[in-house]
Amino acid sequence: MKRLTLGVKRISQMRPNKQMQSDAAKAAPLMRGVMRIRATPLSAALSGFILVFASSTLGVIMEVLTGSRSDSELAFVVFVVIFFLLPFAFFVIGIENINSKHWNPFTKVYWESLRPIVFRGLCFFFSAATFGMAYAFIINELIK
Repeated sequence: MKRLTLGVKRISQMRPNKQMQSDAAKAAPLMRGVMRIRATPLSAALSGFILVFASSTLGVIMEVLTGSRSDSELAFVVFVVIFFLLPFAFFVIGIENINSKHWNPFTKVYWESLRPIVFRGLCFFFSAATFGMAYAFIINELIK
């Protein structure tokens, strides 16, 4: 049985013109994967930095709006998901490790793949702690 295509060609059957070739060459590095977020120590450290800055800002906003820093549980849950869980999953663990089939702790591959994740986790928490102390010192000096 012959399928009707109504004159529509598949992308693989189309002959590209010069403009399409130049556009494809420019977009090729971007189009190799669906989502190219790489977990690196720098991205982990920056996400720790953003976590501390956002948590301090959220605390000030909650104190101004509600009079207390702990009145809004929903805001806290949304904050934890947006500024801790998602960045930790993307920039510390990494998408390539989340989708991995090597999550069996009784194999050597699991323990070998865990080393860079632990290092990025240390970068995340070290940058958060370092920036948190510096940020708290600066804010305390400005308030005095």
